[in-house]
Amino acid sequence: MKLLVTMLATFMPLLGCTREYTPAIGTLVVHIDTNAPVLTNFDKDRSMPLFDSVRVELLTPDGSLACAACQREFPASEDQFRNGLSFGITKPSRSDLRIRARMFLSGLAGTEIDPRVTVSVMAPLMQDETSQVPDQGTKHASLFLDVRDVGIRERTASLEPYTGAGSLVYNWAWAHRIGCVGNPRSDEACVKGGAFWLGAASGALSVEPERSARRLIALEPYFLLDHEVTVAELRAFLGTHLEFGNNLHKWSGALDGKTPTDWCTYTPEPSELDLYPVNCVDDILARAYCQAQGGDLPTEAQFEYVAGAFNGRPFVWGLDIPSCEYAVYGRHTQLTPWSTAYSDSTCGGPTQLDRNLLGTPIPSKELKVRDFLHIDGHAILHLAGNLSEWALDEYEARAGACWSDLSRPNFAHDPVCTQVPNDTSARRYLRSRTGRGGSWLEGMPALASNYRFEAESGQGTAWIGFRCARPASTRSP
Repeated sequence: MKLLVTMLATFMPLLGCTREYTPAIGTLVVHIDTNAPVLTNFDKDRSMPLFDSVRVELLTPDGSLACAACQREFPASEDQFRNGLSFGITKPSRSDLRIRARMFLSGLAGTEIDPRVTVSVMAPLMQDETSQVPDQGTKHASLFLDVRDVGIRERTASLEPYTGAGSLVYNWAWAHRIGCVGNPRSDEACVKGGAFWLGAASGALSVEPERSARRLIALEPYFLLDHEVTVAELRAFLGTHLEFGNNLHKWSGALDGKTPTDWCTYTPEPSELDLYPVNCVDDILARAYCQAQGGDLPTEAQFEYVAGAFNGRPFVWGLDIPSCEYAVYGRHTQLTPWSTAYSDSTCGGPTQLDRNLLGTPIPSKELKVRDFLHIDGHAILHLAGNLSEWALDEYEARAGACWSDLSRPNFAHDPVCTQVPNDTSARRYLRSRTGRGGSWLEGMPALASNYRFEAESGQGTAWIGFRCARPASTRSP
């Protein structure tokens, strides 16, 4: 039974479960429910909470508040919905008012509610020329906030009869994480499928606003290589795929670091570099290698999902501002005169080419590295720094067609941006592909989980490597 607390003659929240209240004047009690993942106790088998606030308003036709206090905000928590989230409206003096209920993520919304991270429903108080508010007594009705409506600026709905049935919170198809079909290989981790906000990481380190063009993404489960592909692993592949021999640059053999190939790690013969992540490899070879393993490059969404530790963290380790011990980054020096774009180095690069500090294969205990994510006993290495990585997506700004033409506004299921069909013609070299993650060469902003950049297809550089992902679901996107 609920206690009706009068806030105004026209608008009242209903909170608590103490006793029934029967007002002397007619009252409409509106019950709000959702199927979304919301604030709750941590549960590794659930998707991240997508919303944390609910705001209800009584509006006039021009969109202004019907009264000074005709707005209330509630926490969007599982307990709140299961115990009943409702508010009351007494008989108004006019019949053209509307109820607006919005559910959003306040940490992303800022002062103004961002429609990209909001589910919004508008319902009139008049229905079929009959007021929903009774002249006397209490009438109960319901409004449903469906997570599938995210990003729609306003959905017009009708107040439905209230049945008193239990809440549907966490009942959305992607509210619970989906396990892998089959088993990962010894060097892979099972990344359970689920939902998250692509582009959620924000703040001072997001130097390009378009990185934070947030979209709700649902991912099928996948297997992810726990390290960046090494020199030895790629050499074994090239031994039987000689046609890709021109798709990478080999180490020059020099140690002075004055030319780009001095910083490449690949050697045709076994060497002390075999366990190092391979760089100077173009996306064509990287994709061929991954496809031979039964997969492909990770999509942008797959990479950011783990780089943000499944819940949109700014960094894989959390909120802490990076220090030079956390990851391999910011080591541009006078030894790299061929690159002047990364002069924000903060970690004091070496005075000579020291491969124990650049492109490290395994985090050193002395470095106190935090650049990894634990998944069921696996440490997924180098998601923030070390080498940037090729993504499967062709590059396009978030405002472009790939990210705007979705099946529903602001929602996508396993998205991948492909503007030009795959082919073997020279056109492939005219495309650009997306790079994800920071590198030893770049500064602190590149460590953010939503960092992305445009890289020329068919070109390998000393700061880009790759890892592979493969499907772990029997369903099709």
